[in-house]
Amino acid sequence: MEYTITEVLPGQIVVEFADGSLAAVAIDPTFTVDDIDDAVSYYDPEFAPDPATLINNNVEVGQVRASIRKEPEVAEAPPEPETEPEPESLLGLKFPTEFSPGDILRAQYFASHGDNRMLDALLSAIEETSEIHPSHEEAIQSFLFYIDGVRQAIVTQKESEKAGLEESEDIFNQALEELENG
Repeated sequence: MEYTITEVLPGQIVVEFADGSLAAVAIDPTFTVDDIDDAVSYYDPEFAPDPATLINNNVEVGQVRASIRKEPEVAEAPPEPETEPEPESLLGLKFPTEFSPGDILRAQYFASHGDNRMLDALLSAIEETSEIHPSHEEAIQSFLFYIDGVRQAIVTQKESEKAGLEESEDIFNQALEELENG
C-alpha cells in the first residue's frame, strides 16, 4: 500500500498509509530507500494478519487475574549416540573408550571426597582391557618409532633440496606415506 512520510525524527519516521492509518517506523540513518520501504511494510495494513486470528480466547474484558512469573523450561539434552567409534591416536594405537573425560573427572572428584566406587569401576575396566590395548612401554616405543620416521622424512627432504631436485615435495610425501603404511 502506498504511504506518505508525514514526519522525520531521529531514528524513526511517521507515515500515513493510503487507508488513513498511521505508523511510527524505526529506521537507521544508514538505511537505503529500499530498507525504509521494507521497514514500513511491517506496519502496512495490507501485510497485517486478520485481526480476528490475533484474539486470545483465554481472556475476557473485566476479568481479574493475578500475575505470576513462570520459570523457563530447561531443554532436554540431546540423546548420546548409541555407539562411538573407537578413536585412534596419532600413532595408530587404540585406547579404551568406555569412559568419557567427564567420567574420569567425576571419578577423581568423588575419590577426593572419600567415595572410590566410580574410580574403582574405572580402574577395573582399564585392567580388563589392558590385554587388547597397548602398555605404556608399547605406546612410548611406537611414539619413538614415529618420531624417527618423521626425522627421516625431514632428512630426506633436506637432502633432496640440497641436490636441487624439483620433486622434493613428492619424495617427502612418499616418505611420509611409507611411514604411515608401516
